[in-house]
Amino acid sequence: MEHKIIVVGDISGTTKTASALAQGFANQFPGAKVKAYPEMRKDSWAELTQPGTYRDATLLVWSKSRDLGERFNLPGMLAAASRAGCPSVSFHLDRWWDLAREPEIKTDPFFRSDYVVTTDGGNDDRWRHAGVNHIWMPPATTYTDTQWVPEPDDDAAGKVVFIGLWERYFHMNEYRWRGRMIKRLKRLLGPRLVTYPGKDARRISGREMASVIAAASVVIGDSCIVGGTDHYWSDRVPITLGMGGLFIHPRVNGMEQFFEDGKHLITVPHGDIDAMYQAIISADERPNTDEMREAGRQAVIEGHTFDVRARQIVEMVYPPRTPPAPVEPLSLPSSNSEGSNSGAVSDTISTSTSSTSSSDSTSSSGSGGGGLLS
Repeated sequence: MEHKIIVVGDISGTTKTASALAQGFANQFPGAKVKAYPEMRKDSWAELTQPGTYRDATLLVWSKSRDLGERFNLPGMLAAASRAGCPSVSFHLDRWWDLAREPEIKTDPFFRSDYVVTTDGGNDDRWRHAGVNHIWMPPATTYTDTQWVPEPDDDAAGKVVFIGLWERYFHMNEYRWRGRMIKRLKRLLGPRLVTYPGKDARRISGREMASVIAAASVVIGDSCIVGGTDHYWSDRVPITLGMGGLFIHPRVNGMEQFFEDGKHLITVPHGDIDAMYQAIISADERPNTDEMREAGRQAVIEGHTFDVRARQIVEMVYPPRTPPAPVEPLSLPSSNSEGSNSGAVSDTISTSTSSTSSSDSTSSSGSGGGGLLS
């Protein structure tokens, strides 16, 4: 099947989700026609609201940024794609339930696509009750971010590093744990704990981030774990592991399906600062940390890049066909029992066909790998 895939979102940089997905579609489906529309341009929406734009299109993928708001005819885009028979997929690496933004689920057209793929897991019943056809996928990073050659970084060398907002965190009202954790660890570790952004509030990314992560003795992580520790973690996990970090993160249900504690990363109970501190101290004495760093990086390359997610999205909408199971040769009935055995032969063929059908169904429900959960 030749695909024509339309991607809508922030395509201002290669690390933006929409750009990374568009590149992932092109990489995974070399014969596909992939067209990316920048979401902040008026002329994009003039085209996206016309059914003719989706002529022969096999997929519309929308990765909306928060800056977009409601300034354009967002429902018109979905309606135009629907009239043209083009399935729509909304894709986001964030979460909504139990946060101040939760009401958006009822009002934002983003949640009215044919498929809504987010990292906000553990809320299957709530998604269904809201009328959203939600598919959970874990977060991803770019393949490029797994390939940086780090440079020496004296500021991070031997330090315990946290990368991300914590003093001016977006969800401070709903999730106060991160601030408490960092403040307590600063008291326990003193100047050995370094946080990015620093006092200059400058964020790091790309090679600079990879250099910090490679130089640090250990990187501590956290995700916005509200409403229970079930199937949500931020892209901080694949980014840090993909860059070869020795990484400590709170334990989350579902993460063990992809990353093994003690092999790819170190996990501690969420909310237990003492356990986090002890894990940091123990990491200094852990042998073969280079093996853990490389194992985590390889796990990300194999299952948690946007190239992988691009293929999973396509296979979610267009499940690959499974070859029929081989049928055992049937023994021909003897001539003196033809009448009584003809029914038995027919039953055997029927049973074999039924078994093949069941196998196809099972394969389709899990297509794309990575343990897709709804």
